[in-house]
This record gives sequence, structure tokens and C-alpha cells, in this order.
Amino acid sequence: MRVEINHQSELEDYSGEVQLLSTTRIREVLSELFSQNPYSLVNIQNEGSLYSISYKNNITEEEFSVNVFYGNIRNESRNEREKKIQLNGKDPRNIDNSIILGCYCFNNADSLNNLIFVGWNIDNNTNYPSNPSLRGLSIDTLQKARFFGFYKHQYRANYICAFLPSFIFYYINNYENIHSNSLPLDKNNSSTSESVDNKIPGFNKIYFGPPGTGKSHAIKEELKKLGANADNYSRVTFHPDYDYHSFVGGFKPFTDKKDNLIKYKFVPQVFIEFYIKAWSKLNEHYYLVIEEINRGNCAEIFGDIFQLLDRNPEYNIEPSSELRDFLVECEGENNVKLLFDGKLQMPNNLSILASMNTSDQSLYPMDSAFKRRWDWQYVPIDLKCTESNFTINIDDIHQYSWLEFLAKVNDKIYKVNKSEDKQIGNWFINASKSNNIISKELFINKVLFYLWNDVFKDEVFHPENIFIERNTDGTKNRDISFNNFYNKDEQDRLLIHLLSDILNVPLIKSEDKEVIEYSQEIQVLKDVADPTEEYKDNNPELGEE
Repeated sequence: MRVEINHQSELEDYSGEVQLLSTTRIREVLSELFSQNPYSLVNIQNEGSLYSISYKNNITEEEFSVNVFYGNIRNESRNEREKKIQLNGKDPRNIDNSIILGCYCFNNADSLNNLIFVGWNIDNNTNYPSNPSLRGLSIDTLQKARFFGFYKHQYRANYICAFLPSFIFYYINNYENIHSNSLPLDKNNSSTSESVDNKIPGFNKIYFGPPGTGKSHAIKEELKKLGANADNYSRVTFHPDYDYHSFVGGFKPFTDKKDNLIKYKFVPQVFIEFYIKAWSKLNEHYYLVIEEINRGNCAEIFGDIFQLLDRNPEYNIEPSSELRDFLVECEGENNVKLLFDGKLQMPNNLSILASMNTSDQSLYPMDSAFKRRWDWQYVPIDLKCTESNFTINIDDIHQYSWLEFLAKVNDKIYKVNKSEDKQIGNWFINASKSNNIISKELFINKVLFYLWNDVFKDEVFHPENIFIERNTDGTKNRDISFNNFYNKDEQDRLLIHLLSDILNVPLIKSEDKEVIEYSQEIQVLKDVADPTEEYKDNNPELGEE
């Protein structure tokens, strides 16, 4: 019996056959690994477990090469939770531009996305041919790599890094820093045992999706997993008036109390504030959250610091003279290094997370150079989310499931726009604080207004337009304008017609309630024993009981 990590990232006791990649599959996996966008494989050759690989950046056309000493991650018989690799007599010490790379699979037919890779540093004091097994890797470290994307710990004199496939280029480009003690470890841990440095490398990630999918909530949950707290993260919102001086900093006036004169000084904003914090405390990880990143002019807001998003020391940038002077002053006051050869360098313990609503028509589209410096995570619509299974309440009898409505209306939206961008997410409305009830007023003012203004208003001739009143045989009666839903005389009838007849959303049925059916010309009762007085007043032809 041993412990393995399954495809759901759960640890489980496992007694089945040992799963290792075949020689053919190893070559396929490495080819796929080095062909992840924006890179492509140029050539791969191997001599036993040594793979010589060349690849290029498809955007810059720059070519790279690396020697991979590969080993399948296998079990260590002495410990059911420990793993190891073997280099089969190969010695990586005397070959330039080399890395040691292991690969873990739960099933030997796993796709690239289900694999976990592990890197060991090359130790010049280790006689690899006579010590073929590299140890110090636990199944718990592999699980943390699944959780965080990248995870690093120290085992004796060796720094071991476990990561998902998308981190391979980051790992290679930052190999020296990653395998050095640049991030202090917990001093209470023994250097002769596995001590954990759970500060993952900095990253840039945009959570994107249709409105109401819970992108901000996804970021919040990610921050919880990463251990963020009020002291090490900050949240800002981009908007059309937000600029470089609001994000990075700039000169602002102040009154000098000594001579009562108005003077100017550089005032840092959130990015520089966190830049200083991160370099001041390398054993802490800091998180900057940007809400609605595409509502601002990213090119103007980031300015030249967008180059720092590459997280490559080769792309350090020259700060403005006022920013440089400010940072030099901070270096002296705080005894911390903030400039590197006079340039800004992105701290490895500062991550940026952002949300982006794909339905927003931004005045300032992101250019490709900016977008490719981010990881992108799609947040889908969850029609199985029981927590958002609200009820649309038109009246005491006509009530509809919010999730059923979303399924129907999102199908119409896709047919009209041929895109998921403008579909509605399950958290577009949060009725959890109103007994899970969406009132018809809220439904009209928020949901129908969005559907009218952003989706269907300009699609008057499209057969799937939901703002068309139809006869019982399906033929068009008239166009419905948004203003019609504010006419009290026909408000309920139009809402029920839209939900029941046009979208075919089923009623939430109740045994003790009878259904009122509405025609398009006059409200007609069906199987109702006791009509209301208001209804009889509006329909005198029904007479008195």
C-alpha cells in the first residue's frame, strides 16, 4: 500500500500497479511540455535519460536550448509517502545548461495537464553515477503543487521544486534564483529534514468570464488558499479615469510646515507601496488584486512597468528620475535594496491577480503584448450551484427557477451573438440575503435591463430575440420595448409571457396554488375558484358570483 495523488488532487491509499511513463511517452510528454504557447519545440534528441531540447518563442523568434536529465517519479520502498527519481548513471554536473527533471503520473496514459513535474538542483558535491537515486520528495509536496501551481521546499542541501506544466519556462528562466536560498526558510526547521518554504513564485493571473460568474469570489478563495491576509494584500478597481499616477505614483503638492510654502514630492501609490513591501520582506508573499482590469486603459496605467510582468531580470526597467530618487531615499531609510543597477526588478514574492468581465465593451482594449504576460483562468457559469438556485417571483403563483431561466436565456444569447461573452452567470444576482427570492422589480431593473441594453436591443430582426411578443401559434405579434415592462397594466403578463412562452422556463409548482394563465389581449382565468376583486373590476364580463 502506498499513497498517491489522483486526478481530483486528493491523496488516496493505492495498491495497484506502479504507473510510469514509457520511453515513447516520455519523449511525447517532453515534446508537448516545450510546445506550450507561446513556445514551440524545434528539436529533441536523447541518449538514454539525457534529452537535448531546443525550442523557440514564437513571438520574439528567440531560440533556447536545455539539457534535461529525466527520471520517472517512483515510489521509495522505505516510506509509503516518499517518492524519488533515478538518473541511471548519468552525471549532470559537467554539462552546461542542464536541469534535473522528474515527472509524476497517476496513470501512465495521463495527458500533459494531469502531470506534475519536479526539479532538483544540480549539486557539484554529489557523485551522481554512484548515487543514482534523488530523494526528498513527498506526495504532500506534489499535492501542494496541484493546489498552488508551484511549490518549493528544502531537503538537506537540495532545493526541490514541484510545479504544473505551465511553469516549466518560469522554472528554467529563474533556475538559479529558485534553487538558491533567496527566499529565507523557516529558521525553526532543521536543515537535515524536509523544511517547507510555502512561498510560491510570483505570478500574474487574470480571472475572466461572463458577468456574474463569481470572478471576484474565485480570487478571494484563491487568496485564502495562499494564506493572504489584510497585511499582505490590497484591492484596487480600474476605471476610465484611473492612470499611471494613481497606480504607480507621482508628484503631488503639500504644504511645508516649516515655511508654510506649497511644495511637491513624489507620493507612491499601491504598486510601488507593494513593490517596497515585497523587497523589504522576502519571506512574505504579497498580493495585489485588480478588479475590472479591462475597464481602465492598461497601457496608460502600467506604462513602462508592464515590462516587469515578464518577471525576468533581463527586462528590468529604468525608473523615472523622480521615482528613482524616491526609491534611493527609501533604501537609505529602510536598509533595503530596491534598485538593481539603478533599475526596477519585479520581486518574486509579489503576485498580481485581476478580474475581467468579458461582456464589457472597453474603451481601451488590451493589446497582445500586455495580454501575453498574464496567465488566464476562465470562470464558467455554474448551473449546478445549489447556493445560487434562487427563485424569480412574479406573483404568488408564477415563480421560476433562476438557474432554469439562465439555461434557457443563455442558449438564446449564444444563438444571437455566437459568443458566450454576454451570457449571464449564476451570481449575476445574489439573492442570498433576501430569502433566495428575486423580486420582479429586481429582475426587470437588473436582468432585463442588461438583456435589453447589452444583448437584444440591436437584434430586432433576429428570430431568437426574446423581446418579441408572439401569438399562440408562434407568429410575431409586436416588438416589446424595455419601457413596456414598467406599464403596470401589462407588466405581469409580459413577464410571464417572456418566461413561460418565449423561454419555456417551467413554473415552480406548488400543490396548494392554482395557475393563472395570461393571454396577450386580456387576462383570462383558468380553473380559478375565487378571482380577486381587482381582477373582476378589470374584467366586468366575468360577472359576479
